[in-house]
Amino acid sequence: MTDLYNYSTLENLLDGLTDLNRIPKEYSPLLEPYFQNIANNTHLKFKALKICRFNFHKWNTLDSKNSKSISPHCKAENDKFSKAVDPEVIRRCLNLWYVLRGKEYKKLKNPPSANNIIKDEVDVSNIKGLNLVRLEFDEFGKSIRNPLNNLILEEVEVNDFLKE
Repeated sequence: MTDLYNYSTLENLLDGLTDLNRIPKEYSPLLEPYFQNIANNTHLKFKALKICRFNFHKWNTLDSKNSKSISPHCKAENDKFSKAVDPEVIRRCLNLWYVLRGKEYKKLKNPPSANNIIKDEVDVSNIKGLNLVRLEFDEFGKSIRNPLNNLILEEVEVNDFLKE
């Protein structure tokens, strides 16, 4: 039986970590056990931290370039540079950093948004006759006839409550 977490496998994973053609986005959620094993090897841990720092630096450099006004003749060069770091690569590096260091990387400017959040608006103002019965009781054990009668719906920006 082959060891999935042997040194050469983990080293190959690090070599392809930032190449989404080698390790597609769909596999990102499956990488944590590999990250855990990388953390157990000093050489691989050092290599992984170096890869993360390099990509964080590219991301921050891109962010500072985009915040300045760019002349038209430099735009093509900036576009080429901006394709160098995919947000998914930064998410992977952030996850790897957290596993290796036990804390989040704080120096990243404008980190990519979390990819596991589904944003959707739902209009519940016109919903009637759902035939759903919810039993609730007050503090005296008496049944509450319409437990959602005093429900107040409010629009909330989820990003205000998330710590990325």
